[in-house]
Amino acid sequence: DSNAPSAGASENQISTNRKLIRTFNLDVETLDFEKFVSDLKAEIASLGGYIENSSVNGNSYNYTYNRNANFTCRIPSEKLDEFIGTVGGLGNITYTYEDTTDVTLKYVDTEARIKSLQTEYDRLLELLAEAENIDTIILLEQRITEVRYQLESYQSQLRTYDNLVDYSTVHLNVNEVKRVTAAEPKTIWERISTDFGD
Repeated sequence: DSNAPSAGASENQISTNRKLIRTFNLDVETLDFEKFVSDLKAEIASLGGYIENSSVNGNSYNYTYNRNANFTCRIPSEKLDEFIGTVGGLGNITYTYEDTTDVTLKYVDTEARIKSLQTEYDRLLELLAEAENIDTIILLEQRITEVRYQLESYQSQLRTYDNLVDYSTVHLNVNEVKRVTAAEPKTIWERISTDFGD
């Protein structure tokens, strides 16, 4: 099984070094669009994160509030909860979705494959240095190329896991509104009162 841990990894070792990829989707309302975006960028920078991509749509000309922004934020995992709390303080969060994926077994298995391939690669280099027959040299060089390619592929996979584990992803959908959505459902009389007041 490719998801099984390597024989050298103890269960205790795996359980204490879990590799978790956390992803959040948030919908946020704000009354002050420019301030929210400015404060958001400042908070991301102060936490050591970065904005992977962003888009802003609409304008506020003629008092038409219809601006919308989407941000994909990468936040250091240990600062994620602090960041979510800050976003809640900057605006009104109307939707939250969290996904946590445990890639510990895949990570350990990938490390084991890299170690095995590195051992084979080193041995092939030794054999190549001793080889005298041209056919043997060609076969060894072909295998060395294959092993090098596999090594680079697994190392790239490990770097991807490290990036996703170390920096959690937060997808933010920011909407500019005239009035934020109420946290609690209103009664019919409260809704009539609010509409009349408006």
